[in-house]
Amino acid sequence: MREENALAAYLASINGVGRRSLYKLLNESGSLKGIFDMNKEEIVSCVGLKPAQAIRALIGSGDTQYYHKCLERGTALLKRYESEGIRCISCRSGEFPQRLRKIPDPPFCIYVKGELPPLQMPCVAMIGARACSAYGRSVAYSYGKELALAGVGVISGMARGIDGIAQEGAVTAGGKTFAVLGGGVDYCYPAEHRGLYDAICQTGGVISEYVPGTEPRANFFPERNRIISGMADIVLVIEAKKRSGTYITVTQALEQGKEVYAVPGRVTDLLSDGCNSLIKDGAGLADSVPTILDALSSYGYGVGRFQTGSAGKIEEEVVGENDIRSRILSLLDLTPLHLNRIYEEMNKVKPVPMETLITELVGLELDGIAESCGNYYVKKC
Repeated sequence: MREENALAAYLASINGVGRRSLYKLLNESGSLKGIFDMNKEEIVSCVGLKPAQAIRALIGSGDTQYYHKCLERGTALLKRYESEGIRCISCRSGEFPQRLRKIPDPPFCIYVKGELPPLQMPCVAMIGARACSAYGRSVAYSYGKELALAGVGVISGMARGIDGIAQEGAVTAGGKTFAVLGGGVDYCYPAEHRGLYDAICQTGGVISEYVPGTEPRANFFPERNRIISGMADIVLVIEAKKRSGTYITVTQALEQGKEVYAVPGRVTDLLSDGCNSLIKDGAGLADSVPTILDALSSYGYGVGRFQTGSAGKIEEEVVGENDIRSRILSLLDLTPLHLNRIYEEMNKVKPVPMETLITELVGLELDGIAESCGNYYVKKC
């Protein structure tokens, strides 16, 4: 297996040769080692002249001695990656995720910091708008948290907005979350998510198909989205405008045969247009976390709410949240109060994370106890 990973690492490092060309060579030769036995004419016939020139310049002409030199170079790459806490996993390795083997355009190899989702772990991809609303933030955080507590792996792209917030919820719950990046796994993007990146490396894993050292590029992100959906059983959309980048992932998910669910939103909100449209077109209605857990159960997973042996923790959190709710209600009256002012007043007594505060405010609105206008809140009569 190590030899396979070393050969894959070496082949993937060749400039000017993409995964599709490497897969063509692999299918033609029958094995990674067999690629090194192909002559120039066979490679040109398989992948065309430009990729062939790059490959032949680096792997020789079927020379056994040269093959061993390439294997040594690949092994040296593996050692360098491992010194940085990175594993390179070939598509021919037994470690390669089974879910990714089944998608139409799988990566040739993947690079991982941390771990991969276990095969038996149900996984949900949580995606949505970068410029999300307070409602979207609250739903993303609470859904990410509850899914993680239920033993579900949360897959996302660690992007600003819904992606990162959902993963923050999973990290807070002490669950497993996995970030698929649009650059090398050694690049934290966006930079302000460094704390989240480090936490994901510890509690789950950071994954990429791009060689370590590759800087994020705009054209990489649509490509990486197929891996986000490919690694999940279900794709959950929290907030999205119509024809947004989120729709690229949804389209790829449908091509992969994945189930898509969407969280409904108010018809007056532009950020809810995409989700409401998806539901209208046949996506599942994600009106609660149990709805998602029920859908996962149909795949044969034994999932359930808060299945991670943390009943005591949940009980403590509920008590804490009830206390937060009563403190919020003591501040609200018929005079509109800005969210930031509520946050300041709450923290004079006891620190409360902004995500928790927003979650409680949304809950009060849903219960008909409070109402909002923009970021201002009042107690209902």
